[in-house]
Amino acid sequence: IIKDFYKKLNVSEDELYVLDFNDVSTYKGEKLILPINQAISHPLNQFFSEDIIPIILGVSRDASAVSDEEIAYLKQHEPIGCRDEETYKCLISKGVDAYLNGCITMTLEMRETEPSEKRVYVIEAPEYAIECMPAELKEKACFLENVCYMSYQDLPEGKSMEDVVRERYNELKEHASLVVTSRMHIAS
Repeated sequence: IIKDFYKKLNVSEDELYVLDFNDVSTYKGEKLILPINQAISHPLNQFFSEDIIPIILGVSRDASAVSDEEIAYLKQHEPIGCRDEETYKCLISKGVDAYLNGCITMTLEMRETEPSEKRVYVIEAPEYAIECMPAELKEKACFLENVCYMSYQDLPEGKSMEDVVRERYNELKEHASLVVTSRMHIAS
């Protein structure tokens, strides 16, 4: 998704270095500027390698878990974009220059036509939402997980993780008439 954002800014793909998410804390090499739009459960001051300069466009963080060390780190990288109001209020209350940005998925291309086949997707929706759904919707709903539970070695031949994510996005974009979810980026 961030590649799409760069494309809108006329940054060519050959100017980009794709870093595996699992390598963000251990990366060693030339300094990288890394835009971040992510829900992160690790303390942010321990999450990034010293060779990474984070540009935090949108972060979600458990406000009760934010430490003084993390606040000091975030102040070094202000302003901090927040994906949700709770993170925003937490950071502002601790003196961090922050703004409410939402999720970068809002910048993705919209579909051009409405789907002809009305598909309902339920993706990590809370149980109470599923219980409230009319029976005719539940019967034809496609229940999916948001997270891809496969290792890079288990990817279909010739496909990258980005390909798998884009296929899911395109499926929802082209075929969903209703999505029931608790995930901000899926709802976006």
